[in-house]
Amino acid sequence: MEILIGATGWQHEMWQSNYYPNDLPEEWQLDYYANDFDVILIPYADWMKNDLFEDFDDLPDNFLLFFEVDNQTQQQAVKNMLLPEGVNLCQVEFPVKIQDENLSHCHICEGQVFGEAKDSNKTVLLKVYAEHVINAEEIRQIITRVQDKYTDQERVVLFYDQALVDIGILKQTQIIVDLLTA
Repeated sequence: MEILIGATGWQHEMWQSNYYPNDLPEEWQLDYYANDFDVILIPYADWMKNDLFEDFDDLPDNFLLFFEVDNQTQQQAVKNMLLPEGVNLCQVEFPVKIQDENLSHCHICEGQVFGEAKDSNKTVLLKVYAEHVINAEEIRQIITRVQDKYTDQERVVLFYDQALVDIGILKQTQIIVDLLTA
């Protein structure tokens, strides 16, 4: 099973001073992020920006973009968007909250994919969020639970949100995934 780690959005205020170089132009930030991570979830508020698609021009071919939708109106808006060539559209809604008493420090929601997503039936999308920063042991618990629950899936994508978009947590999760799946 392949496990991919990504953030919800890429223009977080805390990343401006501790992730992106000071002299990096804003329009290059997504490309910079794509050098470290293979996937991103774009919230509705972000993908409604008129100039958003200019940021997609130089992304790697294997980079996966997911557009979060919360209702039918947003789903229709995504369908009506004119996408640049090469941008693979995948709409995601996170209606199902997974209950796990062993992971009470964070919340996990399972995504529902809409549209023409390539290999979507072999991919599980999970949104993980918490009100506080988590440590390495808690990250390991999340990854182990994901491995146990989704053994029949080819790919699981974890999107971190809220306090978990800390770049250190994202990188630490990638390292733990690499160690647990080696």
